[in-house]
Amino acid sequence: MLKFKRESKSILAELFPSYNYSFRNFMCIVRNSSDDFDEKLVNVCVAVLGRLPGLLFFPEFVYVVVFFLSFSSEAHAFLIITKLVEKVFPLYQNIKKLKRENLLNRELRIIVKMTEVLAATTNKDDIIMVKQYLEARMSKFLASLTINVYMFEVSLHIIHETIMKCSHLELYKGVTSVTFLCKGEMANRRTFDQIELTMLRSVSLEQIKALMAKFDKVELDYDANGEVF
Repeated sequence: MLKFKRESKSILAELFPSYNYSFRNFMCIVRNSSDDFDEKLVNVCVAVLGRLPGLLFFPEFVYVVVFFLSFSSEAHAFLIITKLVEKVFPLYQNIKKLKRENLLNRELRIIVKMTEVLAATTNKDDIIMVKQYLEARMSKFLASLTINVYMFEVSLHIIHETIMKCSHLELYKGVTSVTFLCKGEMANRRTFDQIELTMLRSVSLEQIKALMAKFDKVELDYDANGEVF
């Protein structure tokens, strides 16, 4: 936290070029409407890291703060983020600490169940492809809450559903849906960067709404910890 506070200007300057075109366009609008946005951004980052000592600083965390600060005051952004992490998605505090296999063991079990819902009328190879891809990339999607990975409006819808339904499973439904739509890229042996460029450019809000709605029409069984079984 202290390092981030000391080096915040250089850190933010380095992050801005990494924004995808959809997120960058949105950020330009936000920055133009607020002369002190970067200062507020640093304030919220420091406050959240102070409130959640288990949370380590990582670049995707800044994307999350930017997202919520764009729609609210510093105080409200702080409250939303801390409540989201504490009540809806506690795993977020440990996202960068957990060994990859520990993180993915539980999360991929959920993802596979969700993929089976979408793949009900398709080849089982789809499930294998989605699982293998997410084994490598799931931590990236969870750390960013999909912000700066998908089109801004797609991430907005996924996060809105997660908050409104107070369930991290909505985030998993969104990630599963986007990945499933791009399974053709995986079948063609595309690189991760190529696949994620397709996710950004080709997956629309309407497609995600339609696929996520499919989960409402089936029975998914959860245990007391919210795990699918």
